[in-house]
Amino acid sequence: MRTWSVTSCAFLVAAASGCSTIEYKADSEVVKRLGAAEAKTKLKALAMGAAATGGGVVTSVDVTDESLKVKSQQTTLGLFYVPETRQLENEVYFRAVDRVDLYSNKWAYVYASGGRLVLQVLFKTLEETKSFADLVLSFKAQQGG
Repeated sequence: MRTWSVTSCAFLVAAASGCSTIEYKADSEVVKRLGAAEAKTKLKALAMGAAATGGGVVTSVDVTDESLKVKSQQTTLGLFYVPETRQLENEVYFRAVDRVDLYSNKWAYVYASGGRLVLQVLFKTLEETKSFADLVLSFKAQQGG
């Protein structure tokens, strides 16, 4: 039996439901307005409250001036249908962020330079998805990117 990752399922669900990217101009001034400390707190709260990541359920989040680190836990069926749990970690370096794509099904995909997908996050509302993009791209702007 072959197991599917959350990423594969999310992609298939998005394709089947006709989800598409939404047009959105991020507010890259959020960190300036809130201050770095408050912006980090807000980004951490958003990521911790996410419904899921491409890797599973969020277990911890760390935000520094340079990066966003999201740890998640993914459980799949293993050999003889015994559940296997993996700890996954994604680190997004703000300076390397190329873009954040937002989807109508409330997923945010963060891409690094070269078009490499580095993080997928599913939020509960579209407003949370937009706030996440604002914060990530604002931290990138603060890095001179």
